[in-house]
Amino acid sequence: MTLAVAGVLTWTVVSTYGSSAGLGSARGLPADDPCAVVDEQALSRMDGEVNSWHTTVYSNGCNWTVSLADEDDVDLYFSRSVPMSESDVETAEERGSEDVPGDTDEFYETIVDEAADPSYLSEDSSVAGTEERALQYGDESVFVLTEVSYGLSSGAGNQRVTLVVREGDVVSQLSFTLYSETTVDMDEAEDLITEMVADSFFE
Repeated sequence: MTLAVAGVLTWTVVSTYGSSAGLGSARGLPADDPCAVVDEQALSRMDGEVNSWHTTVYSNGCNWTVSLADEDDVDLYFSRSVPMSESDVETAEERGSEDVPGDTDEFYETIVDEAADPSYLSEDSSVAGTEERALQYGDESVFVLTEVSYGLSSGAGNQRVTLVVREGDVVSQLSFTLYSETTVDMDEAEDLITEMVADSFFE
């Protein structure tokens, strides 16, 4: 799922996977290659390689496999999106979707909420804790560290690290999830994100 609202976009989605050259754009969505957002130097430091890319009517993004925080095979995910048009919001609501964000502020808050409380969690999983910190990228931005528990008996879980940035009508997010027993705190997680940001985008 690209975003919290991805489910309401399925009737207008055109998804492709493979080489990400030649993307189209919609309503101000950047059309340059999303897989070029993290540059080759940063990817080399992380032993990273492109896994897949996607484009839909309202979003595009890229997924890499990288090494982070002493953990291999970490999924690093980037996406940028714009809110649905007013007519498409109306159509989605007519087809049964609820709470479709129709403006950028609401859209930004929806993505931040999804980072703090992921909708993909299973019945046995729950959010064990969330920390948020405002940052100085774009028009507004927030850094979110979410702790997910897989159940009290196992003690297993993961840490999801997400940066959400709004620039005009475009809302971008960069995120990764750590599954190892070695956890990171808020400052360490922000350092990992900031290093990628400094080398790639939102400078």
